[in-house]
Amino acid sequence: MRPDYPMLRPNGSSPPTEVALVVNNAMQGRLNAIFDVPVADGADFAEVVDSRISPYSMLIAEPGSSITGHTVAAGVLMLSVAPGPARFERIMVAG
Repeated sequence: MRPDYPMLRPNGSSPPTEVALVVNNAMQGRLNAIFDVPVADGADFAEVVDSRISPYSMLIAEPGSSITGHTVAAGVLMLSVAPGPARFERIMVAG
């Protein structure tokens, strides 16, 4: 089971142990990262390359997205998209 994602207090009063936990989790890639993925005109795929992506990452697309499928590997997320005009697709990658 994955640990919860702790948050730091905005006023800076978080204990040092909580700060260390948040920083260590971030350094290990335990973040929810949001990407605006460029899709070329007429393309049927798009690729995201980021070292935080792992085979265990989960993709969450915006409602109404043209994403039709995806493949996840270490450091790479390959998106299948419906062909159309050039655009950006917003996704969140968790884990």
